[in-house]
Amino acid sequence: MAYQFSRKGCFKCGNLGHIAESCSSDQRLCYNCRQPGHESSACPSPRTASAKQCYSCGGVGHIQGF
Repeated sequence: MAYQFSRKGCFKCGNLGHIAESCSSDQRLCYNCRQPGHESSACPSPRTASAKQCYSCGGVGHIQGF
């Protein structure tokens, strides 16, 4: 099955259409809250599944398993 770029965002910048390996953005998103400006180790948001956004569908309350 081919990777569907149109549905899944880049893990580095969050934009659609490419993967992190080919991302040209200098700004990275926090893996915990998906906001720019800090890394997950310094994230001010609580680390709960309800606050996380699924990389696959964009929904909240769960994350995609690999």
